[in-house]
Amino acid sequence: KIIHTTSAPLFMLTWPLFCHLPDGGLAGPSRYFAAVVPALNMLKLWAAGRSGSRSNELARAVSRSGDPKEALGGPLVYAAVLTVATAVSWTDNLCGIAAILVMAVGDGSA
Repeated sequence: KIIHTTSAPLFMLTWPLFCHLPDGGLAGPSRYFAAVVPALNMLKLWAAGRSGSRSNELARAVSRSGDPKEALGGPLVYAAVLTVATAVSWTDNLCGIAAILVMAVGDGSA
């Protein structure tokens, strides 16, 4: 639950570390560079879920039963939504930021 509740907000706290270059309303390439972080997490989750090994620590950390296949479900969707929301909303859309926070708190409390 701690991973699900805190991963997105902690990631959002790193957004100021990315350079903000104006390019006609968008936040420049920073939004896409930042979106690479959860995209790489998606790839790690996919690899962990496909491995089938119960000794995979990442799969055990994000699943309830320890089954690596669970990493291909909710955690993968969580990372996908975080990737898209980062690329689309970044810091200039409060609705996207609120959606990320609601997803994180809702998923952690479920």
